[in-house]
Amino acid sequence: MVDVMLVEDEKWVRVALRKVIERSGLPIQVVHEAADGLAALDWLRSHEVDLVLTDIRMPVMDGITLLKEIRKYGYKCDVVIVSGHDDFTYARDAIRHGAIDYLLKPVEVEHIESCIAHWQEIRRGVGAYKHDEKLLSGHVMNIVYNQGGRVQA
Repeated sequence: MVDVMLVEDEKWVRVALRKVIERSGLPIQVVHEAADGLAALDWLRSHEVDLVLTDIRMPVMDGITLLKEIRKYGYKCDVVIVSGHDDFTYARDAIRHGAIDYLLKPVEVEHIESCIAHWQEIRRGVGAYKHDEKLLSGHVMNIVYNQGGRVQA
């Protein structure tokens, strides 16, 4: 099950996003909703989610700032920006700061399905990379150990 937090200042948009997620039939559950980035960040201090879907423009703290703060504090969740603005600058900033996707409103079921499929590919890739990294690290340690603790070129 994928735990998701929705961050959107307009309640009707949060409700619509929740309904789209439910209609997707994917193993996703919305575990929390917040009206701005600061409220979302406060909640993340004591809770975990897999994915944050956040609006880009909100009062108090916008989605890009929330994304930067999530990265700064090392929270282990990924972020998808949801925006009503088809603006390259917003999309570029989102990607530069580590957003995994940029969805335009209104978000439809097929957009959520595509986004989650993309997210799962990324997760599998990261998992495979970490697995390979551990294997390589173990191999290097065996070489060092077998050489009496000395690394030779």
